[in-house]
Amino acid sequence: MYTPKDYINNFDTVQLKVGGVYNRRVYDKNRRLVKAMDGRWSFSGGVLKLHSFYMNLDDDLLRFPESVADSRYYIQTYFRKVNGLESFCIGHDLDKNCYTKVR
Repeated sequence: MYTPKDYINNFDTVQLKVGGVYNRRVYDKNRRLVKAMDGRWSFSGGVLKLHSFYMNLDDDLLRFPESVADSRYYIQTYFRKVNGLESFCIGHDLDKNCYTKVR
């Protein structure tokens, strides 16, 4: 399971499952579940692809709850080490919006 590092407005989990399915749970800052979904993922040539992905950039889901409805994104990213932990980043800045593997 992967969780975002440094998010303050919400909490998010992404679990990459065998068979190319990911499980996603998104919570607002009060830890109330606001999105639960499954999507498709693949890994080839060092590239992680996440289909129908909600582009969570630490949105304030209490003020803008409709943000989680937008799952139209197709994300292409890479696994890398962040502070020694396996991670992938989804934002425009390579050091922000990173999801780190939970041990």
